[in-house]
Amino acid sequence: MLNRIESNDLFTPEQVLENRGRVAIFIDGSNLFYAALQLGIEIDYTKLLCRLTAGSRLLRSFFYTGVDRTNEKQQGFLLWMRRNGYRVISKDLVQLRTDLKRQI
Repeated sequence: MLNRIESNDLFTPEQVLENRGRVAIFIDGSNLFYAALQLGIEIDYTKLLCRLTAGSRLLRSFFYTGVDRTNEKQQGFLLWMRRNGYRVISKDLVQLRTDLKRQI
């Protein structure tokens, strides 16, 4: 039955109505970057945020990405993202050695 509220439901109908019009955005930064690179397009992240909210109230926008701490250009970009409405969630990149010989 669709109208019945179960004890394990996340939100009551009242909470759903109260939160209508609010938006949270979650972006996988690495996948978006490489998809744009492959398509040959450049993303305007300010316009992207405006389009995704489209008149709704933005709760928060998260941008998840791996980080190369030695890449100054990337560090500047992530700082810009933080200053322009995105909450950057990052994790240091782990580089695997490619010179290891395959063991049999």
